[in-house]
Amino acid sequence: YIAITLVTDTVNFSKMNISESNDTDDDSPPPFVIRNIGNILVNLTIHATNSLWNNTAAHLNTSYFMFKADNRTEPGSFNFAASNTTWLNMTDYNVTFIIDLNYNSTNDEAEIDLNLTVPVDEPPGNKSSQIVIWVE
Repeated sequence: YIAITLVTDTVNFSKMNISESNDTDDDSPPPFVIRNIGNILVNLTIHATNSLWNNTAAHLNTSYFMFKADNRTEPGSFNFAASNTTWLNMTDYNVTFIIDLNYNSTNDEAEIDLNLTVPVDEPPGNKSSQIVIWVE
């Protein structure tokens, strides 16, 4: 059967300044962590329903909001060579990014790293986006 859970389901970048970039690759802040609790290998797709930024030049499908798969916490958890492990722009359509996420308890987790860059003319305030992960 197919079943996953988000071990870490929120990423908080806290305060960022204009033109500042930050990512979760160094675990500060911690990335999303997803676990396969089913009993078959699964593939994951990802997209966002809205942009983090008000600036129209920095909406989805731009380098201001990016993601990648990582397996630092449990190496060998997925097919690293076939998965998207370099930064990709977050899109508003599904992108397959993790291939063959394992279900064995010793290597059933993957990290979803995020990379943000604050646009030059972004107004201050809290920012949020809903990220959707599909499993097949």
